[in-house]
Amino acid sequence: MNFGLQELRNDVMALSADAWRTAARGWRIAVAVVVATAGLVAAGWRWDRPLSERIRASTNPRVQAILGRIRAWGAFNDTLVLAGVLYAAGRWRRRREWRRAALAAVLAGMASGVVVNALRVTTGRPRPRANLPDRFTGPALTWNRQSFPSGHSGASFACAAALLTATPPYGVLATVNAVVVASASVANRSHYLTDAVAGGALGGLVGVAFGVAARRRAAAGAGAPADGGPQ
Repeated sequence: MNFGLQELRNDVMALSADAWRTAARGWRIAVAVVVATAGLVAAGWRWDRPLSERIRASTNPRVQAILGRIRAWGAFNDTLVLAGVLYAAGRWRRRREWRRAALAAVLAGMASGVVVNALRVTTGRPRPRANLPDRFTGPALTWNRQSFPSGHSGASFACAAALLTATPPYGVLATVNAVVVASASVANRSHYLTDAVAGGALGGLVGVAFGVAARRRAAAGAGAPADGGPQ
């Protein structure tokens, strides 16, 4: 097998296993974050529709078009670009820990997508633009009833949390990107604010687990190639 592909395969498997172990060890923290997020959602729910209506009244079509492009960028494109740049830099500079951090970001985004999308299909909260009563209606396969939590926010914050944990300076850029993507989702009325908060919190939890896995393997020097290949 090509050395680069073998390294990629080994790192994906190792990061996934380590992230799962990290999540299992930190389940109490995860529960606390979920409970705190649920409290924020419950407290902020009544403000969601008034805020969304205020945004609708004050946002012109040109701004809406820009927000739509930001949303398109945040549909996992941001994760792939941010991780791809870091991975390429890791190849160029022979930095194995950068490559692992990039893979952790992609894996975190994918795992977050599974969790968040399963929840939003199950809860059935109508999107602001649907102009339907704001309540959980149960399982729904239609786009206009998949508002809670925000998938874009979840994936972007999962990527950001992984990078912020594994490569803090680069993670700051990813975090700014996640805030912009989440804000655009609220501003163009694809989601309520509490949708973005819940999605971001869940994505952040997943991202931290993968980021910790990448950081621990970097600290331990795990996975060094026996044939003297690039680190």
